[in-house]
Amino acid sequence: MVIDIPGGLFGQRDVRETNTTTPSGTSYLNIHGTGFIPRNPDIDDSSYGTDGVAVATTTFDFQANLILPHGATITGVIVYGADSADTWTMSHVNSAGSATTMASGTFGTEDTSITNPIIDNQQFSYMLQTGNVAVADDINGARVTYTI
Repeated sequence: MVIDIPGGLFGQRDVRETNTTTPSGTSYLNIHGTGFIPRNPDIDDSSYGTDGVAVATTTFDFQANLILPHGATITGVIVYGADSADTWTMSHVNSAGSATTMASGTFGTEDTSITNPIIDNQQFSYMLQTGNVAVADDINGARVTYTI
């Protein structure tokens, strides 16, 4: 059945003209620094601002959850921050809580050699973690590059 609306609805003649295809090509997931949360310390040990998250009183690690389209292929991951010696990992985690590293590097260095790069949201969740970030260092953000 086709519903014909005189003059069209939002420029469409009928519902068959609605684009239902999945976009293809390269896409990016950008995470602002405030998307990283401290894993262990009190919340007052870090501060959040327009430039990201800063460590205030002690060294600790951070985590950011990643929501990526099912079936996407990860082609690159990078985390940005103040200290290029700080480290990060991207992992997938199964329902039992077991994490497997997919990519890793130091701040400002992109990893393009991804282990198990195809996103499977039925079996795994995905996250970025940092190593110990020192006092007065910042995490400015991260970028995950993927294709569909």
